[in-house]
Amino acid sequence: MNQVNQAELRTWKAVYTIVERQGHEKKFWVRIGSAFVNQDQSLNVKLDAMPVNGSIHIRDIDEEELERARQRKAARSSAPSLMAGGAA
Repeated sequence: MNQVNQAELRTWKAVYTIVERQGHEKKFWVRIGSAFVNQDQSLNVKLDAMPVNGSIHIRDIDEEELERARQRKAARSSAPSLMAGGAA
């Protein structure tokens, strides 16, 4: 992993809830948001969903998650604006 990726990995983390389902031995990790690391190493957490079990798990992102984030960002920047064409 190069230095740029290391810096990106330290700026935000993924937030999950870990769900146990009846009839399954496997636990399911459900992504519910992101946590952003402040200069003093505290976290700001932005949730897209609330965990019904009241528990969240915050962890460093891996290279695969980082690549998905880059692709989403690129798609947003290349998408035509909804305000284009003088829409009201």
